[in-house]
Amino acid sequence: VADPIYRQGVVAAGSGAKAAIEAERFLQDKGEK
Repeated sequence: VADPIYRQGVVAAGSGAKAAIEAERFLQDKGEK
């Protein structure tokens, strides 16, 4: 991927997805206890 703007978008999307997964996992943990 040579285009830096495209690359930045992919990185941001990946970070957002990771954050969403972490948040969902955190909420599931709180719900179980």
